[in-house]
Amino acid sequence: MYDVRQSARPPGTAAAAFDLLHERHAPALVRQTFLLCGGGRLARRSVAHAFRLAWRRWPRVALDPDPAGWVRAEAYRHALAPSRRLRSVRAVRRVRAMRHVPPGDRALLDALLRLPCAYRSALLLHDGLGLSLRETAAEVEATLGATNGRLRHARTELAARLPELREVPAAALPGVVALLVGQLSAPQPVSLPPARKVRRSGEIRAWCATAAALGLPAAVAALVLALTAPGAEPDPASPPVPKPPSATLGPQRQPGRLHPDVGVRAPSAELRRTSADTSAGTADGPASRRCAREAGPFVVGA
Repeated sequence: MYDVRQSARPPGTAAAAFDLLHERHAPALVRQTFLLCGGGRLARRSVAHAFRLAWRRWPRVALDPDPAGWVRAEAYRHALAPSRRLRSVRAVRRVRAMRHVPPGDRALLDALLRLPCAYRSALLLHDGLGLSLRETAAEVEATLGATNGRLRHARTELAARLPELREVPAAALPGVVALLVGQLSAPQPVSLPPARKVRRSGEIRAWCATAAALGLPAAVAALVLALTAPGAEPDPASPPVPKPPSATLGPQRQPGRLHPDVGVRAPSAELRRTSADTSAGTADGPASRRCAREAGPFVVGA
């Protein structure tokens, strides 16, 4: 019997209620989870996870009509997670589970672990724990017809694998299966940490989860501010790429281009005198032709 005086907390507090729940239901829940998943270590981890989660959500769990059922559902959900349903892992776990049961019960445990997870869970809840069909359907989240079908198929498969169940009438089969499951889970050794350590572990994990949830946005915001700070130096612009010179003619030799210094040579003094002397003569005389030859065309100067 649980004595409140042995608790580190005064009676009536949340810690005392949680410690009482852990002490009364944790050992039996580990045995049930072992039959569900076939692994002793996984069963202990699943039950510890369920109780840590219950302490973190204790205001809601304390108001639940069945706190033990709430913890059991979380333990079953953790033990039957999709990542733990690999066929190879289940085979290895089934072989290791045989070390923890007496030789006479190994056939029953092997037949139980070979059932589908949905059948095994419904069988343990209804025949092993004695829940009603409606309660079992609510916990496995299925309809009454689906739950009844799972129970019927699970008992049929067990009777096909176990010779001692083949001669049992169908009406008496649920009671016999419940008796065998109860005998199977009884000798399982259970070693659990005290409830105060479970509470402390739940508080530490909750604090770490909160710190991680707050630290990640802060780190992202700091990174964005560092990248968009006004003092950040922009990337240097790439220098322009010079165009290659023309592959045909240079600027001085290309046709149609003039040198920048363009001018017209002025007529010399002698040419002006000659022009003045011959202005009275004929336009097509020798003097006129000689003047034209001396003047020549316009010259482009360098």
